Amino acid sequence: MLLLTVAAAISFSRIAALHVNYAAPINTWMHVSHLPYSDPGRFGFDRTNSSERINVCMGKEWHRFPSSFFLPSDEWEMRFLRSEFRGQLPQPYMRGLPGADAAAAQRDNFNDLNREEPDRYFGNGAEGCHFVVDLETPATTELEPAYAKDEDRWKVVSELDFLDASATPRAWRTFYVPYIGPMNSAYNRYLLLENKKPVKVTEESSSGQGQGPTAQKSKKTKKNIRHL
Repeated sequence: MLLLTVAAAISFSRIAALHVNYAAPINTWMHVSHLPYSDPGRFGFDRTNSSERINVCMGKEWHRFPSSFFLPSDEWEMRFLRSEFRGQLPQPYMRGLPGADAAAAQRDNFNDLNREEPDRYFGNGAEGCHFVVDLETPATTELEPAYAKDEDRWKVVSELDFLDASATPRAWRTFYVPYIGPMNSAYNRYLLLENKKPVKVTEESSSGQGQGPTAQKSKKTKKNIRHL
């Protein structure tokens, strides 16, 4: 019984460490999914114009984007900003095609060498984003700035702690000990930022990322061919 109790305590401590230290990204996107964006006049957004989108952007945090299901509605788009990553970024399914055909559509802007495809990036840059999801770290570059420091443009909507593994001893990042663990750990801010003065863009005027039906040419594969 003692051995079972110790094993259970260690297991719960490990689970708690993962949740406390690394839950910020999913919790931030949960916040995005519940954003009160019912006012059609906010940012000058016009719901009568079907080409307008509310853009939520990510740079270096692209790999922690969970799913488009976390976007509040079809009026929202997730956009990629340029970062120091130089591989191939994901691409949304094609619009206007039924289920399986959208997954089987062949595109010229895919490669099997993980090479960068520039059309994935939001052509209007951060200025055209209504929101940005970003991890603020001490190391910044021209492509990975600390957006929140530009307080004239960005407002912090959500701020959560995300463990800085490189600055935290292994024992404290592996197991969670109430009170003591957080005191001996280092955290960075995981931020949801709102653009105070976004540049108004439409689907047709925004280059890159091929998310709309007019963004790129594509061709369908034969229906009897599926790559899984």
